[in-house]
Amino acid sequence: MNDGEGWGSWIRGCAIGCGALVLAVAVLAAIGVARVIRPLQSAVDTRAVLESRFGTEDDYTPPASGALEPARIEAFLHVRSGLVDACDRLAASTVDLAAMEELDRQEMPSRGEVWRHAAAATRSAMRMGPLMGDLFEHRNKLLLAAGMGLGEYSHLYVVAYHDQLVAERPRTGILDGSPVNRRIHLALQGMVGRQLDAARSAGLPAGWIAELEHEHDLLMADITRIPWQDVLPETTRGSLEPYRGDLDATFCAAATEIELLRNVRRTLGVESE
Repeated sequence: MNDGEGWGSWIRGCAIGCGALVLAVAVLAAIGVARVIRPLQSAVDTRAVLESRFGTEDDYTPPASGALEPARIEAFLHVRSGLVDACDRLAASTVDLAAMEELDRQEMPSRGEVWRHAAAATRSAMRMGPLMGDLFEHRNKLLLAAGMGLGEYSHLYVVAYHDQLVAERPRTGILDGSPVNRRIHLALQGMVGRQLDAARSAGLPAGWIAELEHEHDLLMADITRIPWQDVLPETTRGSLEPYRGDLDATFCAAATEIELLRNVRRTLGVESE
């Protein structure tokens, strides 16, 4: 075999090998995208069913008196208990990403340490999309099984975990900040406004109506505020007290920022908002 034939064979072999590598990467990328999109699409579909049965977040009105029915708290706990495994998996993935952030604050980390943390963070980052999709999908399915809409769930979330949400706590992950963005704040603000209207219509005590008016005014003035951020109403706290241990056990610090997000279809895919 002459040199020309040798080079030709080598080039053909390289081309075949490179083509196979590109194809493999493309297949893996497609599988990865499908793994992210499938649970998000399912979350969109189950949200549509939730809204057809229980209305949207803008349809929900909290109990006028602030007192919560035990059956509704128990339904909420059923949903939260079903999300513990998803929370644990998400928390485990955020550890590596948080470690990479912590490394950025070190003055002179070693090259080996940087590469080790970078590799772990990359693996965790690739898992984050599917894990978040799974959490949304499971949450919506559990809500359907519990007979609870996203509006009631959001209201119960911010009052049940009031102490955790307002406490000064060290951030150890990348999704453990406030659960309230602009859309969620406006939805919660609307709930307090409708609760105020219901309390007035029911002729409830003037002192309670004044509390609701004050809280609604505070929410109107501060887009970052959660309902009852300063102090939880006594009637609401009293309703939750018998379940305090179980509620605390199901709080997921690692997923606080995404707990109340909803999924919507856009032109190019699914968006969480």
